[in-house]
Amino acid sequence: MKNLGYLAVITASVLMVSSCATIITGTQASININGQQEEPVTIKTHKATYENVSLPFVAKVNKRHLNDKITVTSPNYVYRDFIPGRKTNGWVFGNIVIGGLIGLGIDAITGGLYDAQNKTIELNCSPKLDAPKTIEVPISPIAAPVDTIKTIH
Repeated sequence: MKNLGYLAVITASVLMVSSCATIITGTQASININGQQEEPVTIKTHKATYENVSLPFVAKVNKRHLNDKITVTSPNYVYRDFIPGRKTNGWVFGNIVIGGLIGLGIDAITGGLYDAQNKTIELNCSPKLDAPKTIEVPISPIAAPVDTIKTIH
């Protein structure tokens, strides 16, 4: 009976530490987004939309979705979309030693296997080009007939 108690304690200990990367580093990555403009922006990740935020801003991204595109938009500027990228979390190797396949499976499901490859993103933007405006140019009726009034595009 005593051996059964030891086995239970050992099994519980292995299961508790088996998902090492998830327990130590969590399932969310913090991505620091920096930019030069003071105008509020909208940042859209896989699951979250942050509206009217100022840069710099820290966006939370599920580690399973670090290879998904993040978009930044604003009324007056164009930003390039970016992908933070992911790399293997160093704590995963603790699973190989301590938790084995159970720990690796849990980390794979939760996203704990990964960490952000680029934790800080520097955004460059350019002003949006307005649509061409039509301007009527007044022409004296004496100088030209009415049907020759021109517009500039």
